[in-house]
Amino acid sequence: MFGLIKPFLPELKVKENEFYKAAYCGLCRCMGKSSSHFSRLSLSYDSVFLALIRICAFEEHPKIEKIRCPVNIFKKRNAMLPTPQLEYTSAVSSYLIYYKALDDVNDSSGFEKLKALSVIPFAKRIYKKAPRIELIENKVAEYIQKTKKLEDEKCPSVYALADLFGDLMGDICAYGTEDDAKKSALYEVGFHTGRFIYIADAIKDYKSDLKSSSYNPFICAGRDPQKDKEMLLNALSLESEGAYAGVLLLSRGISGGVCENITQLGFVHTAKELFLSETS
Repeated sequence: MFGLIKPFLPELKVKENEFYKAAYCGLCRCMGKSSSHFSRLSLSYDSVFLALIRICAFEEHPKIEKIRCPVNIFKKRNAMLPTPQLEYTSAVSSYLIYYKALDDVNDSSGFEKLKALSVIPFAKRIYKKAPRIELIENKVAEYIQKTKKLEDEKCPSVYALADLFGDLMGDICAYGTEDDAKKSALYEVGFHTGRFIYIADAIKDYKSDLKSSSYNPFICAGRDPQKDKEMLLNALSLESEGAYAGVLLLSRGISGGVCENITQLGFVHTAKELFLSETS
């Protein structure tokens, strides 16, 4: 995933921050065990958010223990022990890593294409080792196919492509939920999160895509995101509000508090950072 969905640390309580870091470490360990140590290199904030919102919705009470970190063997860290939602997130992350690697090869050219090709062997190994969840795997493959069609057509609408990723993330978030109210809330959280990620990522990559002649809907539309700053900030704020509204229907305990912080404050902070980095 893309690493855009993260908490706003100044407003995160100390116990929530410790819980978040434990979830991050726990997911890292889970990914290493289920889909090879290479997958740890692709661990992102987005994956942690997916795990946390599902832990919240499924009312899990994960245990946390001090465990020696394989990256720094001299220091023990608080890590969440495996739960069904950490394992689910680990598997889903593996599918997204693999199919995104394939998509990057199709989208890029020149040196960027060579870089993308170099990732494929590692992504393939991660994918092959991951547990199979056929329905989600098929949805990821279907998303890549639909996205490629729009990209091949040089689609100039960032919102059309954002809808596709939003729908995928909605289905991923809501998978396995039998309670209709929770399923609807989880889908809304995933849908608005997915739309936010796609729009934000297209803004972030605009200049590099322009240099490498890679696909970007803003390039195809002849629009510099910086010139549409206010409109895009409003669009990203709406996605924040939509995700936050869904989280409020699911919020329970410390996990819910972290998810509220991420959707209400983290999204907006990330959006503002995108444009600050453009002007600095």
